[in-house]
Amino acid sequence: MELYDPASGTWSLTGSLVAPASEWAALLPDGTVLVVEGMSAQLYSPTTGTWTLTGSPAEPLGGPMTLLLDGTVLVTGSAQGGTLTTAERYDPASGTWSPTGSMIEPRSPGEFTATLLLDGKVLAVGGSYTSTSSELYTP
Repeated sequence: MELYDPASGTWSLTGSLVAPASEWAALLPDGTVLVVEGMSAQLYSPTTGTWTLTGSPAEPLGGPMTLLLDGTVLVTGSAQGGTLTTAERYDPASGTWSPTGSMIEPRSPGEFTATLLLDGKVLAVGGSYTSTSSELYTP
């Protein structure tokens, strides 16, 4: 893995992932970074430059991650290119996952976004190669 320093415009090597991860990441309030791929969730510590495993989701995940107002992370979408309605919340304080209920429409990772709105809801927009829709998640 590499870190980018915007002040100097340079990249530097840092610790390696414990397991492969998706292109999605979430910056947590304490400065650590959460990445998820399938049943594997990892945290990166910028102070130590190391990755550690954290609690595992109930379903394989690998889609957009949204930091919610309460400091938990909503992870939407399935891993490995599937089109599912999977969604779970990660609590960094306890390292645990909890189901949120399924999304209404099946969505493919990389084919939709999940954006935090000012009122704390999350807007999922997009879907799959064949359809596009939007829906709201209310924490």
